Amino acid sequence: MAKRSIEITDQALSVISEALEMARRKRPEANWMPILLWGPSAVKHLDDDYWAERGVGFLLGFQVEQVARSELPATDIRSFQSMEIGFVISPKFAQLLPEKAKIDYKDGQFALVRQPHL
Repeated sequence: MAKRSIEITDQALSVISEALEMARRKRPEANWMPILLWGPSAVKHLDDDYWAERGVGFLLGFQVEQVARSELPATDIRSFQSMEIGFVISPKFAQLLPEKAKIDYKDGQFALVRQPHL
């Protein structure tokens, strides 16, 4: 992934941190790393028979380190408030991610903050 300027709001970092703590409680022996994946997403609620497309955006996932982090493919690892977060950008949708991105968490999902044009 080309180096982009990526910021994460306190709200988004809080959500990531809470999810990370939950994962650590379930498997404390694992070395968890949060990963934000940029690409197409869809959601399916338990009562639904279909997937609802949400478009391109960030999804939170976790990597349990079983290999060296330097060997993770297409992962850009950055530190935010002493927490390492990996970024995986789908090559097919990389052009949709601005060079300067700010990630927030609103309405139950990660979203890009619209930057004013200067």
